[in-house]
Amino acid sequence: MEWNEEMPEHSELKGQWRERTTRYAIGLPIFLGVYILVILADIFPFRPTDLIGWAVLILAGIPILLCLEWIGKSVFSKKVGHKISDDKFSFRRIIFSLFIFLAVAAVFTLLWFVFGPLIRQHFV
Repeated sequence: MEWNEEMPEHSELKGQWRERTTRYAIGLPIFLGVYILVILADIFPFRPTDLIGWAVLILAGIPILLCLEWIGKSVFSKKVGHKISDDKFSFRRIIFSLFIFLAVAAVFTLLWFVFGPLIRQHFV
């Protein structure tokens, strides 16, 4: 492969890699910290009492919260909304959203009944 003027130099690629790594090194702890605070506020007045409780909070809480955000973003997007109804205000959209909410609530209620007794002892 021939070298041409459009290809970036090695130092430019190294600088881009360093910039991206720095962005993730700073952004990831901030992202995790914010989500942990959101989860702690959501489960208030309960809080983890030991290492297992914190592990459950971080390893289960953050993916669950991200999943819920993804579901909400997907369900309430314009693309899905127009497939349900083209009207700006639609009872079909409201009923669809209510159905999705009830389905998600049923799944999490079932998970709580299965895993709740194991998790509850690690929170006060």
